[in-house]
Amino acid sequence: MLKSLLSKDMKEGMQDAIQVELQQASLWKSLANQMQRLGYFGSQKYFLAESAEELTHYQMHVEFMNDMGDCADLPNIDAVNDKVKNIGDAFVMIYALFLCRPSE
Repeated sequence: MLKSLLSKDMKEGMQDAIQVELQQASLWKSLANQMQRLGYFGSQKYFLAESAEELTHYQMHVEFMNDMGDCADLPNIDAVNDKVKNIGDAFVMIYALFLCRPSE
């Protein structure tokens, strides 16, 4: 059995970061789906790429935890139920996300 090199606080911080990445990937994916429905195909492509980037960040956190002898728990994430009527609504939602996002 490997001994974790992460302190309890470090592991909790990593788990919080993992949850944020997965939640944001879900939001971007939801917006991409809605952009497709509304016919904003360029925006759909952009939002899908952003979702994929968040999943890349998630994977980096998981691999770091594995390298430190720990294993990330897969957190529950909230369903994205917010609907947008147009591309402006989508960007307002994204702007609000970045206002609440911790600085990187």
